[in-house]
Amino acid sequence: MPFFGPGPLPRNTPPKEVQVGIVGASSSPWNLKPTFSANFDLKVTATGTLAGGGTYKAKAQSADTGPYTRVMRITNIRANTSQLSLELRGKSEVPVTFLVNAQAIRG
Repeated sequence: MPFFGPGPLPRNTPPKEVQVGIVGASSSPWNLKPTFSANFDLKVTATGTLAGGGTYKAKAQSADTGPYTRVMRITNIRANTSQLSLELRGKSEVPVTFLVNAQAIRG
């Protein structure tokens, strides 16, 4: 998710936070567990890339919002960040796919 481009803020200005929605889809509906993490054991890591070089880990808070949905809030994005990457790692006993939607909050 690069932060380059035109807009009211100066070029390369990162957002205050990024909100990410993750929806998982399972091919086995009978394996429904009460939380997203119980279904997929998903771990999310947010990494910022600095414009001058180097990387750092951004703070990623998450909340299970149902058996197949999770909302992430990524904060502490540094001022010189040119790109933010999310790494999703997990395991499951059934084949799954994930749909990821992100919204930058400039506030």
